[in-house]
This record gives sequence, structure tokens and C-alpha cells, in this order.
Amino acid sequence: MTIRDIRILPPLAIGRFGSASEPLDNYTVEVDPKQPLGYRRIKGAETLKVNNTSGEISASWTPEYIQFKDGEHIRPVAPFLEVFALTAEGDLNPLDLDMLEGHGLDPSNLSWRIRVENRKVFRRTGNPKDSVVADTGWFRHHGHQELRGLCENFIKDAAISFGNVRYIKPNDQFPPDPTSIHASARSGLPHRGDRPGSLRSRETCGISGRGRRTEQPQEAAKASELAWFRNRGEFPR
Repeated sequence: MTIRDIRILPPLAIGRFGSASEPLDNYTVEVDPKQPLGYRRIKGAETLKVNNTSGEISASWTPEYIQFKDGEHIRPVAPFLEVFALTAEGDLNPLDLDMLEGHGLDPSNLSWRIRVENRKVFRRTGNPKDSVVADTGWFRHHGHQELRGLCENFIKDAAISFGNVRYIKPNDQFPPDPTSIHASARSGLPHRGDRPGSLRSRETCGISGRGRRTEQPQEAAKASELAWFRNRGEFPR
């Protein structure tokens, strides 16, 4: 199985800064069958904890209720971004350990570079020197990578923290995740949404930050694949 392209899914993810020491637990929303036009109900979903030392997922639980704030402090939210491989046969599959080994590779062969920008001021002034940019450079380890925002028009030595990202280290205890990258407003707990039918025999590698999944990986993979073909003027066979 030849890898033709790499896809990071979901292609769009939303995070939120927060000053609380603990992140928001994972949750989903569901329609009340008795009031289908009313407010959707918030329901706790599977939440994962990452060991800050090893970078591995170390625990999993489903919260009984969702707490958005700790006192006056908002709990931060950040997504997992997972990696899929588009093969020469046109299949979109999770980039897991078995696939890496099939190509003579392991998780240490994956390199990441994260670049983020805050362009709010630049959007108003039109001056590129007003863009705030954070760039991790290339890395392969599983520790926190700080996103330190710098700007040419800042005063000397000034910076803005955009949180951090982390390449999650695969293990055999929690095998469901495809390779993922995790961005976080603070270090600590990454979260993932429910994914029925997605359990696999071996953990896939990933980069991650603390937060919640906003889309099921299989649905995201299909949507991304179709969008990719449409953009190229092609359609899957």
C-alpha cells in the first residue's frame, strides 16, 4: 500500500483560550426527542488525559456533567488534529503504527512544524509587520511545544503566548486514535469525542493539544476526501 498524500483532519478546528488551570471536559450535544425543535442537551463524552512527562494518553473517563468555568476563570478548549494517509488505491486510512511499519518507519520518523498567526491588527492596518506569528520549527519529540507569538511592531522582547502543541506518543493501552496533533491553550489534558466503531488493534501516532473533537474522524475523512477531489476537478471511483 503506497502512501500518495497525507491529510490532517478535521481540516478546520476551533479552540478557545482560557485562564483556568483545568481544561474543559469533552462533550457532545444531542437533540431531545420530546422537544426536537428545542435546545439541544449537553452530554459528557469520552475525555482523555495525557501524561505531561511521557506525552502518552494515561487515562480515560466520561464526565457526569460539564463545567465551563472554574469560578471566574474560563476552561480552555483545543482540538485533536488527526493524520490520515491517502493511498495509491484511493483509500483514506488512519496513519497508524501498522502502516508506518509497512513502510519501514516508526513514530520517530514523523516530523512536525506548527505555524500560527494572529492577524486581527494586520487586517485593519494592512501592514504585514502587525501580524503576530508563532513558529515551532521542526520537531519529533512528545513534549510541549510553546507557541510564542512574535511581531515586528512589538516593543523589544515582547511576545504573546498562543498556548502549546504536542505530538502524542502512541501506546498500547489506548489504541483508538489515529496519528494526531494537539494544540492547547494550557498544558495538560487532551480530549477526544466519541467514535463508535473506530477502535483499532494498535495505537496510531498523533499530534494533539487539549480540547475536544468537533467531528467524527470517519465522517471528516470522507468529507475531506470529497472536498479534495472537487477542488481538483476529480471524483473518487
